[in-house]
Amino acid sequence: MAWLIARLESVEAAESALHYVAPVGEKEDYVARAMRNISPYLHEELATVSK
Repeated sequence: MAWLIARLESVEAAESALHYVAPVGEKEDYVARAMRNISPYLHEELATVSK
């Protein structure tokens, strides 16, 4: 879901949504881990679209 939000809205919106649903006390790690997992696909998609 974060990937979709990042693609349709913005990366900041995706980070905000992840932060909202992350477990208390794990928010920063949760968001960083999730963004690390989806970021290669975001950059790949953006590069493909711009060609």
